[in-house]
Amino acid sequence: MNELEYWEVLQSIIAKIGSGHTDLSFSKETAQHLKASTRKILPFVIYTENNRLYVSHAIQPKDSLLKPGSEILVINNQRGTDILKQMQDLESGDGYSTSFKDYKIERTFNALYNLLHGDQSQFLITYSHKGTITTKLFKAITGKTVSRGGNNLPQVSYPADMPATALLRVPNFEYKDYFALHAKLFKDIKQHNSKQLVIDLRGNTGGKHLVACDLMQYFMKKISSLAWPRNFCSSERF
Repeated sequence: MNELEYWEVLQSIIAKIGSGHTDLSFSKETAQHLKASTRKILPFVIYTENNRLYVSHAIQPKDSLLKPGSEILVINNQRGTDILKQMQDLESGDGYSTSFKDYKIERTFNALYNLLHGDQSQFLITYSHKGTITTKLFKAITGKTVSRGGNNLPQVSYPADMPATALLRVPNFEYKDYFALHAKLFKDIKQHNSKQLVIDLRGNTGGKHLVACDLMQYFMKKISSLAWPRNFCSSERF
């Protein structure tokens, strides 16, 4: 076996443990190679729902026939439900739930599909949009891993129907330069004279504790040693 084949066998066993944080990594050399290399990938970004694959958006304008919300029924003679099941069997999740598995698949679908099937110059895709089923040949896109997309950094907005209120959306705690970003966000909130703050954590996938700690200090005047273990937050702000 080569390393990728061996990874697939071991990861299928590890996935049965039912721990979302228990994964098998590639060797350092292989991981660096995969990260740096370009691959032939599918021309769209996916999301999952009810164990089915859907188009989040087409990567290039020329593939605009792949409308958001279209269900991917078949890719190169393999049913979309079977593709997703194959990936779920290789992803670590929590217990018997597929939620965390699907979240990771959405982020790495193109790369994982390429690992399992190799470079392919074109894809015969059958998809359904608003009840109409279409089969079309799409050319592969040459590029690096493409995730679901969107801005994963915290963002602040000021809803018109919520006077003097700031809405802070925090999708995760995994971003870099959090110290400066948090300061910028709350400076903006202060300049808008916001009297109320709504924090939107829906779908937040967690992340690094230092990021969460730095954000927390904007809401608490004093961190209790009972609530936070000593040295748990090493940010100089504490």
